[in-house]
Amino acid sequence: MLFLVFAIGIYIIYSAYEIIEDGVKILLDHALESEQVAKIGEIISGHKEVTSYHWLKTRTDGSTNFIEFHMVLRPNMLLLEAHRIADEIEDKIMAINSRKRWIITPHFDPYDDEEMNEAIFNGTRVLPVEDKNG
Repeated sequence: MLFLVFAIGIYIIYSAYEIIEDGVKILLDHALESEQVAKIGEIISGHKEVTSYHWLKTRTDGSTNFIEFHMVLRPNMLLLEAHRIADEIEDKIMAINSRKRWIITPHFDPYDDEEMNEAIFNGTRVLPVEDKNG
């Protein structure tokens, strides 16, 4: 009898695994699937006016996808032009899955500052600190 109760319990857990997994994913943010991240990277780097990009971060709560990235543009580009480029990239990213909500936050860089961002993130010095005592 105890074995039967145990077997039924295992069967219920096994049957509910997908529901539990989806519920946990909604409660806990997680990165987008690697195929989607690769596609997003292709969209950003594929724009003719984007020199490069870095710090692409993605997460989802199940219904909304959150994207952040730094894109390197010409240093003398007008902000209006940079926003036009960002809008074009955002439209292509949102077309990956039109059933999801997307919150996309691009950051405009006039030069590639990835090393400096990494140093700040890791708490290491980027520039030498001037000695005030002499």
